[in-house]
Amino acid sequence: MKTAYKGIVIRLCCCILTAAGPWTTPCSGETGFDGVSGACGPVFPEDHGPHMGFRTEWWYYTGNLSGPRGEAFGFQLTFFRYRLGPPGALEKSASKWRTDQIFMAHAAISGVDKERHRYRGITARAMPGMAGAVLQGGETTVFLKNWRVRIDRKRHLLHVQTPDFSFDLTMVPEKPPVLHGEMGFTRRGDLPGQASCYYSFTRLAATGTLSIGESNYPVRGLGWMDHEYASEPLDHTRAGWDWFSLQLSDGTELMIYLIRMNDAGFSPVSSGTLVFRNGGKQHLSSKDFEITPTGTWRSERSGAVYPSGWRVTIPESAISLVVRPTFADQEMNGEAADRFTYWEGSVLVSGTAGGRKLSGKGYVELTGYVPGAGPPM
Repeated sequence: MKTAYKGIVIRLCCCILTAAGPWTTPCSGETGFDGVSGACGPVFPEDHGPHMGFRTEWWYYTGNLSGPRGEAFGFQLTFFRYRLGPPGALEKSASKWRTDQIFMAHAAISGVDKERHRYRGITARAMPGMAGAVLQGGETTVFLKNWRVRIDRKRHLLHVQTPDFSFDLTMVPEKPPVLHGEMGFTRRGDLPGQASCYYSFTRLAATGTLSIGESNYPVRGLGWMDHEYASEPLDHTRAGWDWFSLQLSDGTELMIYLIRMNDAGFSPVSSGTLVFRNGGKQHLSSKDFEITPTGTWRSERSGAVYPSGWRVTIPESAISLVVRPTFADQEMNGEAADRFTYWEGSVLVSGTAGGRKLSGKGYVELTGYVPGAGPPM
C-alpha cells in the first residue's frame, strides 16, 4: 500500500463481481478505468510493466544498507503513474507529445549515524525522453528525467541523481514475488471495487554505491519492492494507512497494512502477509495480528503527530516484535509538485518467534496524519 497524491480527486470505480466468482480478471468500471473485482493472478515478467488502464500505479523500493566502515543508511525510491482520464478519453492526436499520463517520483536517503534524512520529489508528463513506463522484450523500464528503474528477469537496477545525494543499486531477488491477499487481490474498503492488485519482492540482495554530498560509499544490504495498481481511492471514512515491511533474521518477512478510520480504529479490511524462509506465505486478516504504538513524534514542519515505535504480535505464530525508528525525523515533507507529506522511515526490529530471539530491519510508511490534509488517495 503506497502513497498517492494529495489534491488529485479520484472518482469511484466500482466493479461488480460476476458469476465467474473471484477468479475474474480486472474489469472496467463506470468511469472507464480498469478496476479490480477478484484475484489478479499476475504473470511475470509481463506484470512488472505498466497497467495503463488503471488510474494509479506505483513501483516502490526501500531498504537498509551498510557502508564499508559500518555506516548505516536507509533508502527509498518510488515511481507513481497517474492517468488523468480513462482509456480512449483523450482526443486522438498525431503528436507524440500529447499525453494523459503524469509521473511523479520520490527518493530519500536516511543517514542513520548522523540522523539526517534527505529527500527529493520530481514530476513530469509522460513524454519521450521525459517520463514513462515501458515493457519491452521482457524488461520493464520506469523513468522520470534522470531517475530510473530497470527490471529484467534476474535483477532490479535503480538509479537516482539529485543535487544532494545519489545512488546506483543492483538488487537481486532471493525469493520469488509474493502475491498479497487472494492471488494479488487486496481490499481497501467494503465495496467490491475498493481493491488493488498488489505483489512484492520481500527480500532483495542489494549492492552498489551511494553518495551524499562529496562522500561516496560502496554499500550492500537488503531491499524490498512493491508494485501495486488500482483505480479507486480511499473513501471519505478513511483517514490514511500505516504500512509495515519487516525483514527478520530468521529469513522470514512480514508485511502489514492498517487502514485507519476517521472515527479512530482500523478498518477490518486491514491485512498482512507472513512470508516464510522457503518463499511460502500465510495471509493474515486483521484478526490475526495486533499493533500497538509505543510512542509519538511531532513534526515541527507539518504539525503532524506520528506514532513512533510499535509492538507487533501474531499470537497464532507466537511472534512478538518491537519495532522502532532508526531515528524519529524521516518525514517526506511535500516538496514535490504533489505536495504530499507523509512519514517514510527505516526501522529496527527485535523480538521472538516461537520462543527464539530474532532481530531485523525494515521500513514503515504513515499517511494521513497532517492536520486538515484529508485522505491520501
